[in-house]
Amino acid sequence: MSGRVCATSFAMAYTDLVAKVKGMAGDTSTAPTQSYVIALNTDMYQKPERGETVRGLRQGMRVFPTGTRDGAFLQVKDKFGTEGWVSVEDLE
Repeated sequence: MSGRVCATSFAMAYTDLVAKVKGMAGDTSTAPTQSYVIALNTDMYQKPERGETVRGLRQGMRVFPTGTRDGAFLQVKDKFGTEGWVSVEDLE
């Protein structure tokens, strides 16, 4: 009898888990589809020019373009959602 109770409990837990995961499915249309890797230690700037910095970026970090470009600068977001401008020369 305990085997049947265990199997039933497992089946119910699995069914509940599947229902919860389906309920979590969100709108993925805004998810970044492209990313760049920082080629060398550089900075993320407030404007599309080398000036005031938002934060430092280390070589190997991944950034996501917002779709806006101004000359040699690309507007990006990091994995924390911080937004700023990076020179395209600093990207892989």
